Amino acid sequence: MSRVLHWFRTDLRTHDNLALAAAQAAGTVIALYIATPRQWQLHHDAPVKQDYWRRNLHALDEELRALGIPLVCVEVPAYADIPPLLGRLLTLWQVGALHCNREYACNEEGRDARVREVCRGLGVPMHVHDDDVLVAPERVMNRSGEPFKVFTPFARTLRAMLPPHGI
Repeated sequence: MSRVLHWFRTDLRTHDNLALAAAQAAGTVIALYIATPRQWQLHHDAPVKQDYWRRNLHALDEELRALGIPLVCVEVPAYADIPPLLGRLLTLWQVGALHCNREYACNEEGRDARVREVCRGLGVPMHVHDDDVLVAPERVMNRSGEPFKVFTPFARTLRAMLPPHGI
């Protein structure tokens, strides 16, 4: 089995985590959390939110230890520092694949695009999972292939995509 990196972001849980489950199925997992204090300031993340993440990291570490998965926590100032860091870690740890759950905000999408480029350059597949959503946002489009602007047609289209008896 190959070594697989699971990158935790705001999804600090072991239960019902699509990316973590996929990583576990793919090989020996190393879990990674990257703190970005300058980015938190840019996003105006309150100290209570940062404290919440820290406390959840401690609980996550205990859960991962019970699963035999090491958690590595690293701090860099901002999202721009993450792609080169991941490039070094993927190489150093001889990782065969990177798994993470998708984050939909603009800065996060940009960060992930730059990480994807680094992974592509190293020949390491990056598997981004749609977790915490019923359907990936880009799958629910109107007949013109654009996002809906009115809720009722959006809801009708979304319901048609779901299993007949709900989730």
